[in-house]
Amino acid sequence: IFITFCALSKAKGMEINMKFKNLALFYVQLILDGKCTYSDVPKRLKPYVKQVAIDLGVWEDIESNAQEHPATPSNAD
Repeated sequence: IFITFCALSKAKGMEINMKFKNLALFYVQLILDGKCTYSDVPKRLKPYVKQVAIDLGVWEDIESNAQEHPATPSNAD
């Protein structure tokens, strides 16, 4: 997903100036894999995670999954 993010940002001609973009990308991947939810993301990282998810086009999936399938200890393996 990181390669896709880099290619997408270069294709759009935008310079990503985010302090925590690698960590945000890691959290997006964890959320998409069902290992955690957006509410589990540290408060300081939430804006970065949301921006990465929007740039990748997966923000709607993350929002809908948070409401439908919250991560629990039983499904976070």
